[in-house]
Amino acid sequence: YITIPTNGFLPKKTADIFQRIFSESPDTFFRIGISLDGWEEEHDRIRRHPGGFGKTLETAGLLRELKKKSSNFFTEANIVFSRDTQDTIDDLVTRIEETELFDSIAVLYIRGNPEDPELMQPDLEKYRRINRRILDTFTVRRHPSARVLEALTQMVVETVITAEETGRPCFKCYAADRLAVLNARGELYPCE
Repeated sequence: YITIPTNGFLPKKTADIFQRIFSESPDTFFRIGISLDGWEEEHDRIRRHPGGFGKTLETAGLLRELKKKSSNFFTEANIVFSRDTQDTIDDLVTRIEETELFDSIAVLYIRGNPEDPELMQPDLEKYRRINRRILDTFTVRRHPSARVLEALTQMVVETVITAEETGRPCFKCYAADRLAVLNARGELYPCE
């Protein structure tokens, strides 16, 4: 099981690479996470890439076509939940649903050290609400362990909320034992 994130800015190249990967690895299941943080100009502003929104949707469309040939992957719209996106996220989720390009939507709570610290500490109740909506709407039927994936997603959301409310980690991190992250430069890390 491999997750591959992409900003979707290179539609044809991305589709060609994934077509090869899917056919060469039929026993591996892939989650393709496509970053989408706003609609049209908002996405381009947040990602600082004019024209990026159109390329991102084009990539999602090309991957949808690949589903006719390959059943070992699903696509997910990945949205970063921050102070910048929290008030437009309901509309964004509705628009993403209307495109019918994605099998799932993941709303990822902002983490790390963004350039603008004001983006941190968004409204936890809005985060909880949007994730409940997504869980009620989307089921990842293409994934062989869909129910387990949905339960894990809900657990992660609740754990993130608890960690933010208490200011403490809620579990021991096993990332170094359970997964590996390969970045775009080919460097390997135990976590993001």
